[in-house]
Amino acid sequence: MFKSVKDVKFKLFLLLSFALVLRVISSSQSLWLDEAISWEAATNFSFVGLLTKFSPYDFNPPLHYLILNLWLKVFPATEFFLRLPSIIFALLTVFFTFKIHNLVFKNKNKTESLAAGLLLATSGLHVYYSQEARMYSLATLGVTASCLFFLKLLSVKALSKDRNSFLKTIISRDSLFYVFFSLLAFYSHYLTLFVFASQLVFLFLFQKKQFKKALVLFFILFVFFLPWLPVFLNQFGIGRTVVVENQVWSNVLGTVTLKNIFLLPVKFIIGRTSFINKNIYAAVVGGLLFLFSFLLFAPLRLAKKEALKNQAFFWLWLLFPPLLGGL
Repeated sequence: MFKSVKDVKFKLFLLLSFALVLRVISSSQSLWLDEAISWEAATNFSFVGLLTKFSPYDFNPPLHYLILNLWLKVFPATEFFLRLPSIIFALLTVFFTFKIHNLVFKNKNKTESLAAGLLLATSGLHVYYSQEARMYSLATLGVTASCLFFLKLLSVKALSKDRNSFLKTIISRDSLFYVFFSLLAFYSHYLTLFVFASQLVFLFLFQKKQFKKALVLFFILFVFFLPWLPVFLNQFGIGRTVVVENQVWSNVLGTVTLKNIFLLPVKFIIGRTSFINKNIYAAVVGGLLFLFSFLLFAPLRLAKKEALKNQAFFWLWLLFPPLLGGL
């Protein structure tokens, strides 16, 4: 048994090392526009200045800028070190993906959970954004860890028992981690709110007995959001004005079209990779779509009832945020 545990840890170490190598490659290339904004904000504003002078006129929450501000007090402001936090966040996301799969499927040898981590480790889209000095890698970490502890909390029967047991669950380690990572996600990127909406929908559809009590945690998250609400409303107002007065932003952000909807799974699987030859591109995309469709649907045949319920959560996590974003 002990040998088996050591073997899993060694394989997990190899997986994370492999993920690190993929993300370090090309991480010293020149900054692009948005990364330059991150550098300028983190180096030209103080910690307090980021909150009071920079953020009110930006369109993003402040957490990534604040982390970079502290990070660059220790490390040089080179391209590699500016991107290194994103790489670290990405490795933690691969680890939490492994933990989520193991929690849901409870496979004893952990092989399938390692495979789940490998899929993320080699994801072109994830590798790409892991090498950006922006908030996307941090937001992905926050969302993934939030979902992990959300599922762990739902597996605790105390949420549907007596009041004392419920209070113990609310102040448990898993609850604290859930609140921490959920706030980390929200204060990294506003669109992560759509993921929390999918959590609420899942509770309403599949965990109605726990829905009202779980709302306590969402209320705690709302309380921690309130201090930032005035800044958020100001950013939202500026953003709407910019989009209305500058049509370039509308073109950059794109619109919801049938083509863009079909491109979502393609970009999700292979990232920004493309081929000049459209026939080769279609063959590669078609093969990968078939493979990932099999990986998505095959577990539905084999899963037990509880695992099927958790898979419903994954489907909501996958489909509901893009649906809300398109509305």
